Amino acid sequence: ISYPPLSEQKRIVKILDEAFGKIEKAKINAEKNLKNSKEIFESYLQNAFGNPGKDWERRKIEECFKLKSGDGLTSKMMSKDGGYPVFGGNGLAGMHNKFNLSGSNVIIGRVGALCGNVRHITEKIWLTDNAFKVVDFKYYFDHSFLTYMLNLKNLRSYARQAAQPVISNSSLKDVVLTFPKSLSDQKAIVKKLDALS
Repeated sequence: ISYPPLSEQKRIVKILDEAFGKIEKAKINAEKNLKNSKEIFESYLQNAFGNPGKDWERRKIEECFKLKSGDGLTSKMMSKDGGYPVFGGNGLAGMHNKFNLSGSNVIIGRVGALCGNVRHITEKIWLTDNAFKVVDFKYYFDHSFLTYMLNLKNLRSYARQAAQPVISNSSLKDVVLTFPKSLSDQKAIVKKLDALS
């Protein structure tokens, strides 16, 4: 083992102690900044959706669109070298060599610990039957706006608690959504939320 004399060891320890002290201080400041950023984002999110304008609609989910399950695909059936992400109830579940959904879509986890999570997907994916896609819109929705709004509704709280938490059309149909009819107003809200996030 090679090592320097004791005086050099002490000098190195002093430098490392100072460095670790600065790192710890930076870590604490970064955590405070992250917490403040999250609070600002949550505050704007609550404000954006909690103060509807006069041209906003207030409708139940069943009056706005329908939810349709994806297609069955077990983990054994997935193709590990496939080029398409597979989304299930808890998000990304693997890869597959086929897709059953493409373009801009809003998907919602239906089964599992993270059911109720909402994502805006713009790539080709395979959507399993453990998730919903939003279809048959009766109002115009910017998909990013709809994703923010549905995530704010905490859809997980509507899950039936069985062996695995699960949400269904019937458990979500009466959830009330408040939204501007104007797509440009929806996009303006998304632009601010994207900037903050």
